[in-house]
Amino acid sequence: MALTKTSPFQSALDVVEKLPELQREHLIQVLQHRFVEDRRNDLATNIHEAKSDHKQGKVKRGSVRDLMKELRSCAD
Repeated sequence: MALTKTSPFQSALDVVEKLPELQREHLIQVLQHRFVEDRRNDLATNIHEAKSDHKQGKVKRGSVRDLMKELRSCAD
């Protein structure tokens, strides 16, 4: 009989499927909450970096046309 390797994701699904319905619902709520918090933290980090870049003069201003012109010049 051949041994099959189960992925960690599939193993997690197998465990979750064995939980009672109420616990599965609670798990979904907890995971959604954590996902929102992680996303909020990512956004806060990006905002902080953008503000820092702006203070250091690393930010350029211009129109979409200016951006496209610069992108084309980088590709050449």
